[in-house]
Amino acid sequence: MALIGMNNLPCIRWRRHPASGRIRSILRILQEQTSCHDLRGEAHRIELIASMFRGWESALRKAKKRPGETRHRPWPLSERPGFLIRRLHQIHVALFQEACGEFEITPLQYSLLSALAVRKTADQTTLAADIALDRTTTTGALKRLAARNFVERAVDDEDRRARLCKLTPAGATLLAKIEASARAAHRATLENLSEREQAVFIDMMQRIVAAHSNRDSATALFD
Repeated sequence: MALIGMNNLPCIRWRRHPASGRIRSILRILQEQTSCHDLRGEAHRIELIASMFRGWESALRKAKKRPGETRHRPWPLSERPGFLIRRLHQIHVALFQEACGEFEITPLQYSLLSALAVRKTADQTTLAADIALDRTTTTGALKRLAARNFVERAVDDEDRRARLCKLTPAGATLLAKIEASARAAHRATLENLSEREQAVFIDMMQRIVAAHSNRDSATALFD
């Protein structure tokens, strides 16, 4: 019979489909009905076949909607914002080292010197917030600057656990010397963009940072 024969069609590879079990059940029911009942009239037979295909299509649609079977196209690293941001940071650090290598100062230390030049005096927690890094990393950088006599770290009279920091004369002199080279490194990072594109790009970065200002990074993730 036609209904029984459909179960063995080689051209329809539905046995491997997730919905094949349900489809076989539909076929089995129809086979039993065909053998046990007198299907009177061609119209009744056609209705049974139509019902079978409706159930088949419904099963296939539900199978396609299963979350675990959703397939995504490959996502190249070159299209991922996070990857591109990390690469851009690596590129900027390399350019900064090329431009400022003679001063033996890292971009982080340069940021700290710049923040202190604006604040004059600040505790380590405030400086950590200014440069958007955790206090432990900031304290380590300040200690290294203090060891080279670029920063002074004094105990706060009002809070003995805190350290107040300020630029030393040597630190101020270093900052003045490095400023032109550091600015050149920043310009080089964006030199492939037009002046208008640079302004738009900086504006977009500022908007993203402002929208996520309550989020801090885990430094260990970038090691």
